[in-house]
Amino acid sequence: MNKLGNLCYEMKDFKSALLYYSDGLLIERATLPPGHQHIMITITNIGHVHKQLGDYSKALAAYKHVLQLQITAFGSEDTQIAETLSSIGLMQYHLHDYESAFESYQEALRIRRQNLGTDDHADIASNLNSIGLVLFKQDMLELAKTCFNESLRIRRKILGKNHRDVAILWYNIATIHFETGEDEIAIKMFKETLRVERAALGEDHPDVILTLQHLGQVYQQLGHFDKALE
Repeated sequence: MNKLGNLCYEMKDFKSALLYYSDGLLIERATLPPGHQHIMITITNIGHVHKQLGDYSKALAAYKHVLQLQITAFGSEDTQIAETLSSIGLMQYHLHDYESAFESYQEALRIRRQNLGTDDHADIASNLNSIGLVLFKQDMLELAKTCFNESLRIRRKILGKNHRDVAILWYNIATIHFETGEDEIAIKMFKETLRVERAALGEDHPDVILTLQHLGQVYQQLGHFDKALE
């Protein structure tokens, strides 16, 4: 059942995946101890399906259920806890519960830092980017910029200058400068975003198109209409 669910998920047939996972969960609950790892995995998969279907409340409930099972099984400091907290934070972000999302991401960051012993790790960079997005939504722009800049530093160090994940941080930082009226700085950073995206993704990727649109908006706002048109 779970393998069929995985296959349907990969094929983006999310409704069928949900049916298979749900049937598999019934069997697991009938045959396995309540806190078994397989049960946690299946409920997590069900949460992922709800996320893909845009039902963030149901996804959040599934992830919170998994979190309680994980805390009981592994304690509150396990790296799996951090992964689930990040999933919870993302659903809270989508539901516009930014304060709760911030708390979830902060706790995930604390656990990861404690377990990894260094900030130079992809999971730390991802966590900092997520916190930055939440702060941005709350208009805490300077704090958001600090998180984005630190995430950028880590990603450039471990992934190199031309990775797609690096472009995401340039884009986020450029957006903050645009929002605060620092148009010239925003232009430089959107251009850097564009350079990395073209190197990593090619000329015709949707991310490149989006960055060109935003760069055009900045030029238009500055009255550079020829550059905006181009």
